[in-house]
Amino acid sequence: MNIQRTLAIVKPDLFCRGDGAKQAIITKMRDHGLSVVATRRVERWHIEEARRFYGEHKGRFYFPRLIHHMTSAPFEVYVLQGEDAIAKWRRLMGPTHLEKAKLNPDSCRGMFSRSDTKNAVHGSDSPQNADFEIGIFFPDITPNPAPEENN
Repeated sequence: MNIQRTLAIVKPDLFCRGDGAKQAIITKMRDHGLSVVATRRVERWHIEEARRFYGEHKGRFYFPRLIHHMTSAPFEVYVLQGEDAIAKWRRLMGPTHLEKAKLNPDSCRGMFSRSDTKNAVHGSDSPQNADFEIGIFFPDITPNPAPEENN
């Protein structure tokens, strides 16, 4: 088994819709074998923290819009754990772009996206990014289990 941990964010656009929308995402996570290891509500994210987190997107046309969105309102962050958690969560999230997300109506983004930026959720895209992202929000949590924990 390949047990992994990954970071999931319920972005401000979805978080501000209330508990029903957020609960639908959490239910989807759990129904697909992902356990929530940790949760953190972020009331206000400092702009420099957001820039560091999304640093790989710096220089892209959407970067300022993304930073503005993520620092505009509260959101919630989760550490998820499960078999192939990174790939599984990314499949559940669905495509980033709104038009493609609409073609996957059962995905999180298919259900809740409003635009390419306000696309409801975020998820780590690799084990290295999962470790980095988990470390930002949960510095006391071991990002990914040691290999011997995977047996």
